[in-house]
Amino acid sequence: MKITLPDAFEQIPVGDYNFTVTDVTVDEKTGKIVLKFRTDETPDGKTYTHAETYFLMRNGKPNDVGLKVFAGTCRRITGDMSLKELDPDDLKDKRFHANVIWDTVTGEDGVERNFSHIRDIEAIQTETITVSDDDTLDDIFG
Repeated sequence: MKITLPDAFEQIPVGDYNFTVTDVTVDEKTGKIVLKFRTDETPDGKTYTHAETYFLMRNGKPNDVGLKVFAGTCRRITGDMSLKELDPDDLKDKRFHANVIWDTVTGEDGVERNFSHIRDIEAIQTETITVSDDDTLDDIFG
């Protein structure tokens, strides 16, 4: 049996991107939440995926730092800085703009590895505009 192999993994380059939350995985037993994102198509025709992992528990106990980081991310993705509660699934399909940075870490084996992170998250507010066949541009945009 032959298996078709995909292109090699390509780390998302440093820069500014528009993202959509594509998946949310919650492991209630371990307190681990993984948010998966996809970029809009870039000018060179590429899209990238990215994931951020949050640990709301450590060694069976609440992890206040992890919860605060997750809360900040949720508030920025939704654009609601007063948000007090959230069903993580409500993040699916939310759009936001963010900056991608790389952290370079040297492992115990001496090999340098780059890790991508998103920063400076800003919600992309979407608004539905209803248009009739008789509307002009002035009617729609004022």
